[in-house]
Amino acid sequence: MLLTNLITPPKFPDQIGNQSDWLRTEKKLGLTLPSDFREFVDSYGSGSLGGFFWIWNPYLDNFIEYVNEICEIDRRLQEQFPEHYPEHIYPERPGFLPCASDDNGNYYGWLTSYEPDDWTFMSHEPRGRGFKHHNVTFVEYFFGVFSKEIESLATGFPKDSDLRFEQTS
Repeated sequence: MLLTNLITPPKFPDQIGNQSDWLRTEKKLGLTLPSDFREFVDSYGSGSLGGFFWIWNPYLDNFIEYVNEICEIDRRLQEQFPEHYPEHIYPERPGFLPCASDDNGNYYGWLTSYEPDDWTFMSHEPRGRGFKHHNVTFVEYFFGVFSKEIESLATGFPKDSDLRFEQTS
């Protein structure tokens, strides 16, 4: 995986489930998640990239809670401010499906479409520039941010000291 060239995964990733746990989450979502996301979670487990980006773990029950909570908030805001929410929100398809957040209150996820491995990754800055499409996958997005090929939503991030993964437990 491309990201492991920059950020070493833990030797023993925590909070990793099995195939049936992953499939249970996908069944609740009503869709299949991209394969690079699964590879990332299986390699890194629960935690944060650079102590700043929090990757939500589909093996945990709170993944569905986070997705539903953020999507519900976005749907309400979309009703009030449609000009700031040009994309549909999951469970609509295509729709924005969040899978990560950062310490500044931004969200990251996919614009769901047909084949999960073809979904485009998006950043969502609710208090700023809004949604931005990136024509990359989940792993390619974070590789791009940490290699400074994609501009981070946080000014001055990342620094060399941010090239790390922190486990949550």
